[in-house]
Amino acid sequence: MPKQSPKPTLTTLQTIMWPDRGLCDDITVALRLHQNVALGDSRAALTFADGGEASFDTAFNLFPLPKWQDRCRLTDLWLRLDGSGTFKLTIACVTLQGAWDYMIQIVDLDTTGVAMVDLSAGLATCKDAVLVFSLIAHGEATMTGASWQTRQAPLRNPRIVLGVTTFKREAAVQATVAKFMAFAAAWQRGDRLHMVVVDNGQTVKLPAADNVTLVPNRNLGGAGGFARCLHEAHRMQATHALFMDDDASVDMLAIERVWAMLAYANDTSTTVIGGLTHAASPSHIWESGAVFHQTCRSFFRDLDLAHFPAVMQMELHTTRPLPHDYYGGFWFFAFALEHARRWPFPFFVRGDDINFSLANDFSFVTLPGVVSFQDQDFSDKETSLTLYLDLRNHLIQHLTLPKLELTLRKFATIPVFFLVRALIQNHMDTMLTLNMAMEDVMRGPAFFAANADMAERRTKINGQRRHEIWKPLVGEPPKAVIRFDPHSRRSRFFMKAMLNGLFLPWFHKLGNHQVLRRNQRGDMRLAWGAAKISYVDEQAKLIMTVQQDKSAILRLGLRSLKNLARLTLTYRAIRAKWRSGFEGLTSQDFWEGQFRAGQTTSSSALAPAGAMPAAAVGGPQPPLASSAS
Repeated sequence: MPKQSPKPTLTTLQTIMWPDRGLCDDITVALRLHQNVALGDSRAALTFADGGEASFDTAFNLFPLPKWQDRCRLTDLWLRLDGSGTFKLTIACVTLQGAWDYMIQIVDLDTTGVAMVDLSAGLATCKDAVLVFSLIAHGEATMTGASWQTRQAPLRNPRIVLGVTTFKREAAVQATVAKFMAFAAAWQRGDRLHMVVVDNGQTVKLPAADNVTLVPNRNLGGAGGFARCLHEAHRMQATHALFMDDDASVDMLAIERVWAMLAYANDTSTTVIGGLTHAASPSHIWESGAVFHQTCRSFFRDLDLAHFPAVMQMELHTTRPLPHDYYGGFWFFAFALEHARRWPFPFFVRGDDINFSLANDFSFVTLPGVVSFQDQDFSDKETSLTLYLDLRNHLIQHLTLPKLELTLRKFATIPVFFLVRALIQNHMDTMLTLNMAMEDVMRGPAFFAANADMAERRTKINGQRRHEIWKPLVGEPPKAVIRFDPHSRRSRFFMKAMLNGLFLPWFHKLGNHQVLRRNQRGDMRLAWGAAKISYVDEQAKLIMTVQQDKSAILRLGLRSLKNLARLTLTYRAIRAKWRSGFEGLTSQDFWEGQFRAGQTTSSSALAPAGAMPAAAVGGPQPPLASSAS
């Protein structure tokens, strides 16, 4: 049985995350309190009475041993505990088939306030298992921290630029900068980090800081913002970049975990991506990795992070080889600059992270606790403009990336699906913008090069909106009138045969008046049988009503058929044109030309423009790996 040893010199791989009230109210994503134990007011310490018990078999604090063994050849591992008193410590190995105790040991924290427990001897027996630990107090005791550490030396010493793109969210980005600065000041390797805030709205003001640079930028959307972050990272001679949301809705300790994985990974293409939670329920996953094939398919949608068996399914599933069309979202995306040979495609927004993921040779990994907490439901963001952007993105991914090449039949089903969905839901403005999307894609790469800022297109799309318009809600919402049950298979079959009443006379009087919440806009099932749909946002006191317009459907239907015919008849030629133009649109030269075009507004940097500091706080560090490593 391994014995408690004197404190050695170690590198921290993973510090435990405490429950963060600002991110998620459910503390069981971080820890479980069983009896005679209390979480302190600071939510960063536990107070135990005799027999008090707490465990860390949780989504944020399990230790993903298989990933560290596979990607970093980890053979040396220690658990550090901080606090006071005496505990019975149990470390367990957990797989989908069950759990077994790896070590049970009495640890005494009273002498130094720290206990170091060596786990190295039997790690090979836990090859396919994650590690968790639990504590039972012998008498009164406290725990103020814990971390998984190693004596192995890092292979490299990453210098990371954290790239944040923002547009008129001044308060959110100011809070993010303050949160980052507090973390960097307290973390041992804080001077290995630098934050770049790309302000597409040119409205943000920040206090001067050595480790934060504010870059007022021409509004080139998210794609242009992150491309500017990449440009700044190269200019500062960073080794890695971390793209993240402007509200930094992530526990900052995630950055420590990312730094450690990037420092120890044998493969320099290792790229850490974060999960995203559901706005309506912060402990439920919206997406943790995804694949793209004709459409986006997110992994682990609605998984409950508080339910440890489900978390184990997710964790061990992501240790296996990932599909060739796997990608990560830019809400948290950490990668080595040397492997970003293709820069973001100028989509403006929507699809830039998919294309960047699949166009470069990244090797993706997810880590516990590396999760961005979403503050808005994605379905709330759906508009005729975003669907225009979505269809462009879906078509261009398959036209430009050889690994996503489709047969003509499969390719054609993409715009057909978008168009039929809009028709069924009576979204005439969306049908119009979807046609514009097809036409713009057929114009080829030159159109996108000339319209990277989307200014003309956004103005035109917003100016021609006639039906999908939010108006003030006066009084109570209307009452739904349901004559055809959209949940009935028979009713849906009949409505599909009638193209949702298009072939039925007097359907504008006979069809349902469906009343839905704003975030149900994307629910196609509820549109079956509806001649009129009212979407209601009771919190904002807004309503949008759309109804079937057969003359508009006929006009837009003919335009759609014409565009679909042209798209399919010229598919090979369009694909060849896109393949030849793709390299230019995803090059450093293209983006630097876009940035120069926007230099009428002077850029003010709040940090030095040169290289980031080479030395790290906390003593000598290993040399940086060369680009060939």
